[in-house]
Amino acid sequence: MKPPDGRAAILMEQVALDRRDVARVIFTTCGSCPILLFLFWNPLVLHPRFWNVKVVIWSLSIDTALGLMGVGLILLRRWAALLASLMAVYLVIDLERRGGGVGVGLILGLLTPTLLTLVFWRDLKWGEKRRDPLWALAILIGSGLIVYAAFLIHHATVTATPCCATSPRRICHRMLLSGGTGTSRQDTDLHS
Repeated sequence: MKPPDGRAAILMEQVALDRRDVARVIFTTCGSCPILLFLFWNPLVLHPRFWNVKVVIWSLSIDTALGLMGVGLILLRRWAALLASLMAVYLVIDLERRGGGVGVGLILGLLTPTLLTLVFWRDLKWGEKRRDPLWALAILIGSGLIVYAAFLIHHATVTATPCCATSPRRICHRMLLSGGTGTSRQDTDLHS
């Protein structure tokens, strides 16, 4: 026997609310992971060995993408779910092309955002035209400030330490002046 129409509508509304709550919990959890990566996988924490334009652009783009994905997934945005899905598919293809021995568990783990996007597509929304570009701009500026601060810290530590103490592979300016003995001509003159 069918329940009355009013009861069926209330039951369907409860199911829809529960599905929306599940989507919010799942995407908030999934959105916190890129934000944690954004916080711990940046040039302030992981110091690059060298700085050039390619390193700066790569770091800036990864930090911005991770921040946008995290905030977008927490706000239940379709564009963020698509971005996470595209990055996951790219990682699977890249890992498979490079290593060849990628396990099934890793592939399924990386494809989880794609499966979640397909399952909860109706519960996501495209976003707001006024707020979402402001989030993107704020994350881009924040990422740029992090990269700039890391560059300043790196530059300050490189210029503050003597060249002999930074790395055994680097050639010390004293070695060049002395002809390879490690003492400069001035030091030799003082000791004579």
